[in-house]
Amino acid sequence: MKPINILIIDDEEGFLNAIEHFLTKHGANVVTAKTAKEGIAYLQKNKFDLLLLDLVLPDGYGIKILQQTKDPDQMIAQVNKNMKTIILTANANTEVVLEAMQLGAFDCLAKPFEIKLLEEKINSIFK
Repeated sequence: MKPINILIIDDEEGFLNAIEHFLTKHGANVVTAKTAKEGIAYLQKNKFDLLLLDLVLPDGYGIKILQQTKDPDQMIAQVNKNMKTIILTANANTEVVLEAMQLGAFDCLAKPFEIKLLEEKINSIFK
């Protein structure tokens, strides 16, 4: 995996730490956020290549963050216009997943998943 800047927004600390450790070990620059508010703050001020986004957060919904990343009037979209998003969710409701894909998510992974699957998805984006 070549060096890429990744933001992970997920409130499950053990999951977040495991993904961060794996991606860092493979050369990625990783920033983590446990809340929508914290994630949005990072997105407004930093450029990321990839966003790994949980749909259900303690203070909001990931789908709202995804909408902001695609709205050209939002600072997030202006700073991160080429950023790709992979949805990570334990609640793989078909309607929500479809909405995320229609909003421009690259893919959706239902938790729990094998870490190798995430690696394959990331490699397919950044060949």
